[in-house]
Amino acid sequence: MTSTGGAGIHALLAFMVVSLLLSPFVCREVQGQPPIAPPTPGPSTDAVDVKIVQSSSGTLEILARMGDLQARLALLLKEHTLTYSLHRRPGKPADEWPWFVDAAPLLGACLRTAVSDPSRLPNFRFVTRLAMYPEMSARIALWAGTSKKWDYRFGRPKASFTNSFVMSLARENDSYAELKSLFASQQLQIQLESVEKISIAGVRDLPYSDILTAEGLSPEWLVPYDAVLHFRVKYAP
Repeated sequence: MTSTGGAGIHALLAFMVVSLLLSPFVCREVQGQPPIAPPTPGPSTDAVDVKIVQSSSGTLEILARMGDLQARLALLLKEHTLTYSLHRRPGKPADEWPWFVDAAPLLGACLRTAVSDPSRLPNFRFVTRLAMYPEMSARIALWAGTSKKWDYRFGRPKASFTNSFVMSLARENDSYAELKSLFASQQLQIQLESVEKISIAGVRDLPYSDILTAEGLSPEWLVPYDAVLHFRVKYAP
């Protein structure tokens, strides 16, 4: 083999290695960039209808409706806690959550109503469910399924507790960028503090299974997709 031919092969191998290392799929966990994005939404013609359904010395409850979606946000003053839930109205599939970009106006309207003056809000917890945000849920499922630390046959980490594993995935990667942005628009900063009640399912059973299989996950693999999330909320002008 000539020296020119050997140099050409080495150059080709070097190019292949660099290309592999720079691919979005391989570097995703290292860079922490959210790989899951919703399709470009069309313009919404639905207005958000917001009303206060309970107001007392200890609780403020907000109900918001938009199209077939209904959201509730409760401000529990004594517990220093905000709880948020999203539902579809009767007759609609309850387990098919909309992309965050489509449901964000509901949460935004609830926050503006409950926290009219963010500067007067002490440190609070924000409690919600992961599965209500398909972008974030899909990221956790994808990162777990592609992690060498996750046993996809049994749906559990190889050498740690499931809660701590999912917490590590969520905090080390930018898993909730959409929530950060929405809260920031209200002069509020959120940080994930803990997760609990992790739910596991087969890739084929998830509403975004086509995205996960396109990224290399097998339909029968077991991955985390839902959890109760606890965020710390504070005023950030």
